[in-house]
This record gives sequence, structure tokens and C-alpha cells, in this order.
Amino acid sequence: MKNFIYEIGLIMVAIIWGSGFAGTQLALDGGFTPVQIITSRFLIGAILLNIIFRNRIKEKINTRI
Repeated sequence: MKNFIYEIGLIMVAIIWGSGFAGTQLALDGGFTPVQIITSRFLIGAILLNIIFRNRIKEKINTRI
């Protein structure tokens, strides 16, 4: 059963990865520059990682001076 879950995960990653190419092409055709596309991708990634790992980040930061 675990192998089946891993295969589903790999398929999902491949779909997301492949749709990224199509999304990039649509954005380029829509008038966005490559710098705008890269900036938006990194901004979205940073926001998602911040949401996912917010509690771990709070634990690591020492607010005492």
C-alpha cells in the first residue's frame, strides 16, 4: 500500500512540474517578463514555506537580548 501512495505522490509532482512549463508559457504570452515570473514564483514559495514552518521558525528565534 505504501508503494501505491508513493507512486501517487510522484504522479502529482510530475503533474505540478509539467503544468509549471505551461503556466510559464501562458504568462510569457500574456505579457509578463521572465523576471516578473521568477519573482512571483519565489514570492509564492516563500509565503507557503512561511505558513508551513511558522511554528518551527518561532521556536528557533530567541527574542531575549
